[in-house]
Amino acid sequence: MFGRYRLEESFRSGGYAELFFASSPDDQTVILRRLRPEFARDRERRDRFRNGCETLRAFSHPNVIRQLDVGVAEQPGVGSLPFHVLEYVNGPTLGDALRRRDAIATYDRMGLMLCMTNGLSHIHERGYLHLDFKPDNVIIGTTTGDVKIVDFDLARPRRPQPQRVERLAGTPHYLSPEELNRHEVDERSDIFAFGVTAYELWTGHKPLENVTTRELPGKYAHFHQHLRPPRALNPALPADVEKIILRCLQEDPAARYPAMAMVLRDLAAD
Repeated sequence: MFGRYRLEESFRSGGYAELFFASSPDDQTVILRRLRPEFARDRERRDRFRNGCETLRAFSHPNVIRQLDVGVAEQPGVGSLPFHVLEYVNGPTLGDALRRRDAIATYDRMGLMLCMTNGLSHIHERGYLHLDFKPDNVIIGTTTGDVKIVDFDLARPRRPQPQRVERLAGTPHYLSPEELNRHEVDERSDIFAFGVTAYELWTGHKPLENVTTRELPGKYAHFHQHLRPPRALNPALPADVEKIILRCLQEDPAARYPAMAMVLRDLAAD
């Protein structure tokens, strides 16, 4: 038992959190996510974990994971650990599906793009930036077809003006050039991450591969000299959708879509 929940099986542990299949007091299957025990006294990670829990309270959308409970519980020999309980979605992350070349990632790419766009648009409309959007933070329901954006530990409120990121966080190959260079960020940084994810969804490759984190800023300075057009890798990609992806991937934020709602508008028109 962990608090009121019965832990059934650990299925993922990474970063500073671990996830379990669990049973709720009314015997429903849920996902319990808690801070890893080794970080019980790590104030920064505790604060980051709690930030993700607090942020999730703001959302109510079919393409954003639903939070069912939040709390702190005692772990024998460790002390108190913050946790939250999430709805159970039976399926892989988009990242896992792409790595396995699972058909669930490719049978309806347009549908996946629309769901991700809808979810991100809702997040922005509710006043937040995700700042860690990537295939590993998108779950696809195997039986239901649900698409859910997860992991809000790095999220932060949107400000009227772009805000500076003092510390590099997130996964480097999905970070925008302005994040890598510690410049100001806004919703256009999430739009860039969406563009990387969409490129990978259609081609099976990231826009920049075999590049170290240290090399990324220099590559982005001449991004379109290195960028392979996605239709060259997958001719089945509609030309209009390629234009949308390439606009999301502009190295200059001013050249990208100014809002996720406009990405959704153009995708819905195709």
